[in-house]
Amino acid sequence: AWLGAGSVTRAAPPPDAAGLPPVEVVLERMLTNSVREAENDRQFVARYAYQRTKVQEERNPKGKVTKRTERTINHQPPRPLAATSPVSGFADVPEAQELQPGSEAEHKRRPFEKRDFVLNRDLISRFGFALAGRGSLAGRPVLVLDFQPAEQPPPARHFKDRFINKVAGRAWVDEADGFVVKVELHMTEPLEVVGGLVGVVKQCRYSFTRERTPEGLWFVKSVDWH
Repeated sequence: AWLGAGSVTRAAPPPDAAGLPPVEVVLERMLTNSVREAENDRQFVARYAYQRTKVQEERNPKGKVTKRTERTINHQPPRPLAATSPVSGFADVPEAQELQPGSEAEHKRRPFEKRDFVLNRDLISRFGFALAGRGSLAGRPVLVLDFQPAEQPPPARHFKDRFINKVAGRAWVDEADGFVVKVELHMTEPLEVVGGLVGVVKQCRYSFTRERTPEGLWFVKSVDWH
């Protein structure tokens, strides 16, 4: 799931982009569908059993691994649900807490995740967007959006906003459902932590990919963070 008010910068589409919808229309549809994200996640957690493995490595300047941790989560739904049954008891599901927005203290202890970037007007106002064309992911048509930091982004309220204001990348949006199904981003310039007293983040790369179940529920298939 992905950011108050602001303007959307529209770049002219490339010559081969004939037939593409206006970028403003794509963004508005993404915003409209973003309110379905929480329910999508609740439905998926309540209906599906799955295994998720998290691997974290620390490397020295030469690239040698100095520390490696691995954690596997095996999730089982609280009880079988029919396809049309309402979802209840979500707060009791252990995995539920991982779907909630993190605190500031938590952000300092772990990498950012897709759930940290809630798609709303505040997030969108921090970027300029341009439609790069159409593509295909997992056999489904997608619209490809390039984004870069806005020339006049909203004020940064905390470290996460400062980070967002310095990233650029590409997003793939499912053309039928309007969900963001893949994102690749990178930092455009270094970011000081506590005014440089703690250190400087010199580079960052982040990506995630989602897939769709037969019932139309989207789930995160893979995440890569460096």
